[in-house]
This record gives sequence, structure tokens and C-alpha cells, in this order.
Amino acid sequence: MLKKLFVATAALGVMLFSTSAFAAVRGNDAVEAAKTKLPESIVVMGYDEGQDTAIVNFRDTDSLLDYAVEVSLETGKVLKMDVEGASIHGSTIITKSFEDIEAIVLSEYPDAQEMIITTGQDGNNTYYDVVFATDEYAAELKVNPVTGAFSEREYVFF
Repeated sequence: MLKKLFVATAALGVMLFSTSAFAAVRGNDAVEAAKTKLPESIVVMGYDEGQDTAIVNFRDTDSLLDYAVEVSLETGKVLKMDVEGASIHGSTIITKSFEDIEAIVLSEYPDAQEMIITTGQDGNNTYYDVVFATDEYAAELKVNPVTGAFSEREYVFF
């Protein structure tokens, strides 16, 4: 009786493991999932697979932005995306007001809600730190206080 119970339990475990293994996202599937959130002019720069997630690195050849996209290997869902540009996110002077920064962010993200704008420091340089949410993700941006350029962007997808 105990032997039959053990064999049945082991068989069930093998079936569950093999089903989840076939459902897992790997390699090219993770890269394709990450691409759904990116512009078409991107090039894959690297791929690093962990136990539960993969990080796929891209470069947009038009804007020279670098993207690091975290993809769940279980579901294929994009969890998080970091974007870095070539612009410096801080300056020792500030020419853009909070209202200017809000207008710049809303022009790029018209569906931004619950926007909070603060200043941050990086050594002697000051930058604007902008946090907001959309229906799809929560975002944090670093914005240059002179040019209004986005130097870093982080999106956490719901």
C-alpha cells in the first residue's frame, strides 16, 4: 500500500515537473517577449538567464538608448525594464521648473497619473526624479534640469 502511494506520488511529481518545464520560457522566447516593449530599431546586446528570470540587453541604434529587460521565465511576462541614455542626468544649475518637467513628462507619457517630482543629487549635480503610474506600469525617471532629457528610466510592469 505504501509502495503504491509512493509510486503514484512520484509519477504525479514527474508529470507536474514536466508540464511546468514545457511551459517555461527560454532563450529566444524570452528575447521575443522583451522585444514587445521596445522600438523596432533595437539590437540584442546580451542575454543572462537566472533561475526565475532572464535579463535581455538591447541597444536602440537610432536613439543610442540601452535597455535591460527582465522577463519571467515561467510566464514570459516582462517584469521590469531599465533604460539608460547617453545624456547626463544632473547639472550644477537648474533652468527647468517643476512645471516644465511635468509638461515634458506628460508630452512623452500622456497617460501618466499620480506624478511626483522631486530633486535628487549625484555628487554636485542636481537632477529631477519623477515617479508616476500608468495602467500598464509604474515608472521612475531621472531628468536633466537644464535640457529636460531623460537619462534613466525604470518601468515596473503590473
